[in-house]
Amino acid sequence: MINLLPQKEKEALSLEQLRKLVTILGITILSFLVCLIFVFLSIYIFTSGEVILKNYSLKEVSKSYQSPDLENFKQIIQKYNEIMPQVQSFYAGEKYFGTALDVIYSIQKPDGISFLNIFLDATGRNSAQNEISVSVSGTSSTRDNLIIFQNNLLKDPSIKDASFSPESWINSKNPNFSVTFRLIQK
Repeated sequence: MINLLPQKEKEALSLEQLRKLVTILGITILSFLVCLIFVFLSIYIFTSGEVILKNYSLKEVSKSYQSPDLENFKQIIQKYNEIMPQVQSFYAGEKYFGTALDVIYSIQKPDGISFLNIFLDATGRNSAQNEISVSVSGTSSTRDNLIIFQNNLLKDPSIKDASFSPESWINSKNPNFSVTFRLIQK
């Protein structure tokens, strides 16, 4: 085909064609950007809603954890957490009070002797040497029974430094006695 149009017309047509091409490309790019903005806007709205929902749920859950029962429970747990290192150090020291009581009750005592109080202390000056300080108070029917008990107490090799209080020997009938000694555990 022969192009018989004048040069000005040719230029006007090519300019018109270029304008249409730029317009089509511009509209295409603009519509792509608008769609991209809508996609980002929808993602933003969705995530904002999720954040608001999670914050609301978090506030509700934190309110339920701030109830008086849970606060009391939390204080109890904290108190026991503070005590646990002391308990662990106690067990690490290997002081067996059951064994100590077994030794005390295995000492032969006459029929008229009865114990009223037994006090065991493993925190004394020799606590690192497996020693337990023991204080026993009780009653005896006669002073002779108390003397027999004293002799049996002194015969035991795990008992050291046994000493009766002076008041233990005052009455000849029904004396109250108090004895302290160190118990060496093996």
